[in-house]
Amino acid sequence: MKSNILFALILGGSHLALGQVVVNSIDFETSDPVSSYPDFVQYVNGGLAEGGVYSISGGFLEQRTFTSTGAGYYSFFNNQLNDLQSLAIEVKLDVISVNGSFGIGFMAADGAYRYNLGITPTGIQLVENTGIVDYSAPISGSHTYRIESPASSGTANLFIDGVFFTSFEAAPYSAQNGFNFGDGAGLAFNGGDVNWDYITVSQNIALSAVPEPSTYAAIAFGVLGLGLVLKRRLGNRDPASESNQHQQ
Repeated sequence: MKSNILFALILGGSHLALGQVVVNSIDFETSDPVSSYPDFVQYVNGGLAEGGVYSISGGFLEQRTFTSTGAGYYSFFNNQLNDLQSLAIEVKLDVISVNGSFGIGFMAADGAYRYNLGITPTGIQLVENTGIVDYSAPISGSHTYRIESPASSGTANLFIDGVFFTSFEAAPYSAQNGFNFGDGAGLAFNGGDVNWDYITVSQNIALSAVPEPSTYAAIAFGVLGLGLVLKRRLGNRDPASESNQHQQ
């Protein structure tokens, strides 16, 4: 289990710039209940006690709320996030079954906006500034969902399994600061069975734009051209003349 403040470079598959600050990273590697983790704020019991629907096994947090009639989720709203910095929340999970809306979901809130995704039987839902918007998307099995937002923008990009999926305008939200995950729907038969693999929340001064393929091509041609110029110059040198210059 990891749940602490880390300062690290996020490498490999990340769309963020170097120098990323990992605010919180949880990977469920121990059998301790999530409510014992550092920085944990509260388990929100909306009719579902933690021990009855959540357990940790094999590096996963197992949520079993598919047929439940209440809600229960984990809250880490401890004012760690800053809307003047870029924000990213990445979640990897394995959906077994889902019923209804936001029975499986996660949210990051920076005190100005909320970045909220829910899993439905046919795809995902995003809480946008115009309301809840449904999208057809892959949900069954193991998937990674990542929401990124540049500093002070309220705009966000969603990536699914490392591939850009959509952009959206986040909903203004100042009531809380931090993140949560789990079953946030208090309606009957509005939950899901899912294995949570990890949740990572990170911030940075600015997000670097992901270079387009044409940009990479231009860089490659530039490096190649510079190499040819240097090679030509070196080939045109007169070894005898250079030897005489060094001897003077």
